[in-house]
Amino acid sequence: MIRWGGDEFIGIFPGLKEEYIIEFGKKLIDQVSSLKVSIENRVFNVTISVGFSYFKDSDNDYNDVLKRADDAMYISKREGKNKSTIII
Repeated sequence: MIRWGGDEFIGIFPGLKEEYIIEFGKKLIDQVSSLKVSIENRVFNVTISVGFSYFKDSDNDYNDVLKRADDAMYISKREGKNKSTIII
């Protein structure tokens, strides 16, 4: 996992099959949502918006898959956050 910019991160998950991506996304969201962050005697819940995609034979370079994953993430944000979306 690498920080891509601002509050965006990129993860590459070799071997993660498409049929397991929804379950993987749910587990990721559940784990992050269980975190409680304390700052100056205040407790904050953490939410994430996740976008997934896969490399396709028609991709010209890595930017094609990043664009789909980014679009998927913004769909998750628009639909209420703490959600994962996949665009193949």
